[in-house]
Amino acid sequence: MTNFHTDDDLAGAQQFPADEGVLQLATEMTVGVAGTARFRWYFPNIAPGVTNVIRVWDAGGTLHAGPLTFQTTTPGQWNTTAGSAIAMPVGTYRITVTTDRYVARTGFYTGGAITRGDLTGIASRVGTSTSEAPATSSTATFFVDIDFTADGPEPEPEPETPAETVIEEPRAGDALHLARVMQEVALAASRVTGITRFYSYPPATLVAPAGYVSYPSRILYNQTYQRGQADYEDLPIVLVVGKPSDRRARDLVAEWSAADGPRSIVSALEEWDWQSCDDLTIGSAEFDVERIAGVDYLAVMFKASAVGPGRD
Repeated sequence: MTNFHTDDDLAGAQQFPADEGVLQLATEMTVGVAGTARFRWYFPNIAPGVTNVIRVWDAGGTLHAGPLTFQTTTPGQWNTTAGSAIAMPVGTYRITVTTDRYVARTGFYTGGAITRGDLTGIASRVGTSTSEAPATSSTATFFVDIDFTADGPEPEPEPETPAETVIEEPRAGDALHLARVMQEVALAASRVTGITRFYSYPPATLVAPAGYVSYPSRILYNQTYQRGQADYEDLPIVLVVGKPSDRRARDLVAEWSAADGPRSIVSALEEWDWQSCDDLTIGSAEFDVERIAGVDYLAVMFKASAVGPGRD
């Protein structure tokens, strides 16, 4: 379970009555991964004179949840909403509390949005109506918070054949040989990415994160004088990671698709000491969503070209 606010944030906070009567005080927050949540609020030392409830509004101004009551209403402490946890898809929300007294720390958002793990506090909002999300922006924080639990990974189906995960070491050969090239590409890519389930051919099914090498778009023969070279064009190297909405999946493919760096596929494969071919280069990367066992996964496909000896 994750909260946005910490007890350290309370340093310098003060308590106030609501001069306007009853206020709707909100934290505008972005949830970076899908999950479930209850909500909490730091109660003032003097008990409010109204029933405090939480409402959650989505980015479009639609009521997402609420009104939600609190399990306890202990003054001078965090109190959490009662009832079942609320599903929270990735998105931006305004989490509001109804009150006539509150605790506030001024200037909390003066430097802009604050990101803590999967949660980003954007600003506070103030209003008076319970029929719409509060709109007036404030750099103070009113300690309207979230008890957030990120969704766990989707259940993983078993691979069709466990032996398919074994990568054969490349074998030396006099001429360019498709199976040996695909085996060595899978070996090299698995070591660069850290993905252990890396197939040297397209598997019938796979368990993400995984990778595989597919077949080139064509083979060119007799590319030099006296038939000395063969060329595999557009040899696909496919990496399948997490959900497209998962920021961690984005960060992984960003490292792999970088032109350079310690986890760059491009630089690592071009510097590899190739045994099955003379040289291999990466020409492009394409992104897509692959649906596996009813779940969408982010996939990146690198297109490689390999050259090596042809006929003598």
